[in-house]
Amino acid sequence: MTPKRTAFIAEYLICRNASEAARRAGYSAKRADAIGYDLLRNTEIRAAVDARLQEVAEKAGLSVELVRASLVRELNFDPAKAFNADGSLKQIHEMDP
Repeated sequence: MTPKRTAFIAEYLICRNASEAARRAGYSAKRADAIGYDLLRNTEIRAAVDARLQEVAEKAGLSVELVRASLVRELNFDPAKAFNADGSLKQIHEMDP
């Protein structure tokens, strides 16, 4: 793997934008869109990106189930439950988890 490709992977993991990552890695700004697209289609680079994303997710303790459960909680959140009948904000220990 070339130094530019390694830099692209590192930059892509930061910004998640292939064009921007290509520019930051030192590729031509004029062709960054095409280069970024092509680099992500490269199986070696894609595998490296996917492996690193998996490492980050595991380190953070993330899983598909955890993310889904979190989204369901957020979708079902009712802001009205954070307030008392008189409109005042409840204390933290009075709020639903």
